[in-house]
Amino acid sequence: LLAFKKYSVEMFYDAGNAAGSPLSPVQGAKVSFGCRHAGSIAQMEGTIFWVSQARDGGTSVWLMDNLKPAQISTPPIERLLQQANYTTVYSWCARVGGHRFYCITLAASNLSLVYAPARVGCPGRMWRREENKCVFFFLLSIFL
Repeated sequence: LLAFKKYSVEMFYDAGNAAGSPLSPVQGAKVSFGCRHAGSIAQMEGTIFWVSQARDGGTSVWLMDNLKPAQISTPPIERLLQQANYTTVYSWCARVGGHRFYCITLAASNLSLVYAPARVGCPGRMWRREENKCVFFFLLSIFL
């Protein structure tokens, strides 16, 4: 179980505790940045993506796979996220043409960002900025 807080993310497991909570924290698995908006959390095939928030005000995008966090945002993406309006946030993951994508829309900023992890033929991670909410058509255009 992952608990997303404002400035941290903590992992728990079912310890079967007889008293109090049946959950116990996974030792050494707490990270010191949290979640900027619950709408940014999306999951696909065991990997969780979200926009983080740090106490120093930093905003970035992370993924967690096998309880190991990894930052996936680039400085240009982080600058966009820092300036965005988080009133309404949507995110989702998709598999198109055998490729995985994480998509986040910040509706009040009219901004959508699409992340594609490294894959065969495209070794580096890729971010794409869309200034409309029709990101699905962008994904289809890649493979048509």
